[in-house]
Amino acid sequence: EYKKEIGRFLDDKGGFFSLKPRLRQKRAIELMRGCLEEFNPRLDQAKIELRAYDVKKEFYRLPQNIISLLSLYFGIQSTDTFSQLSDLLKKGYLSSGNYDKLGRTLQRAFRLRLQTHLFYRSETEILYHLRKGGEVQGKNLFFVSPKLR
Repeated sequence: EYKKEIGRFLDDKGGFFSLKPRLRQKRAIELMRGCLEEFNPRLDQAKIELRAYDVKKEFYRLPQNIISLLSLYFGIQSTDTFSQLSDLLKKGYLSSGNYDKLGRTLQRAFRLRLQTHLFYRSETEILYHLRKGGEVQGKNLFFVSPKLR
């Protein structure tokens, strides 16, 4: 019952003949703007020299949130990311090419997250990109290798 009431509230246009977007659409757009700002890749000189990346924040969160917010915008009821992605495709909101690209991106991010968890034996999700020539500069750090890309 609660979900039905929330759905009615989010779908309210403010009147029978109103051309205003639904509240769910306005909210999804607002959240998308914030998401794009928060997860905008930071590639300044210091970041490039450090060569460290937070897998969850820099590889996973943006596509996951985009899928979630597209689902909110279009009223998709699924609650997990891959079901939402599948429903967006089935309902024609995503092309099969975009579905494949987003799916592969999420699978790679999940794989990197799992590999960092296993390496650090915790939920630490930092990976380091090897410097040119492949020299390792640091101990007990998860370095990304060409086969992980």
